[in-house]
Amino acid sequence: MVFDGGGPARGGQLGQGGVPALLQVVQQAGFEFGGDVAVDVLDLVRDAVTEAARLGDLGCETVIHTYRGALGREHTSSEWLVELQLNARYRYLCALTSLAQLTLDTDPDRTLGLLETARLHEPTNEDIYRSIMTIHDHQHRPDAALKSYALLQAHLDNLDNTLSPEPATTALALRIRDTHTEVPRCSRT
Repeated sequence: MVFDGGGPARGGQLGQGGVPALLQVVQQAGFEFGGDVAVDVLDLVRDAVTEAARLGDLGCETVIHTYRGALGREHTSSEWLVELQLNARYRYLCALTSLAQLTLDTDPDRTLGLLETARLHEPTNEDIYRSIMTIHDHQHRPDAALKSYALLQAHLDNLDNTLSPEPATTALALRIRDTHTEVPRCSRT
């Protein structure tokens, strides 16, 4: 894709005298810029991810494999990058969870790996934990499901010891625990 022209970039102009590190990252993602380009970078990222999402699992794979962490992290004083960094991180998480949904029926272990990666980036996102717990439950691994719940509790406790998992997450953990707990049988002698 070649982008010539466009509106002003948020936080400054990109192009010949612009931010070379960001321009390089965007070009490495497969985008080329003309000589005196002024691009709204957030729109560029949104358009690229929207196109990737349209392609399904291949698009998600592309987003996942090109994400390298906080964009422009060496420019810590560049406040204009914050929105772009958050947007890129959000799109990465969306790609992980979308691909996890696409692979759920065909490769649940891969789905778990994708969700665990998402959990590392969002350690208090309860939707991710519930998905992980549900998959473990369907694979008859209640201990793994309950360990995920305990990990969530620990993360919330580290933030604030008054926080606890949402009722839906707790209900899922209790259901898993109760479903897989053997009821002792009375023996007749």
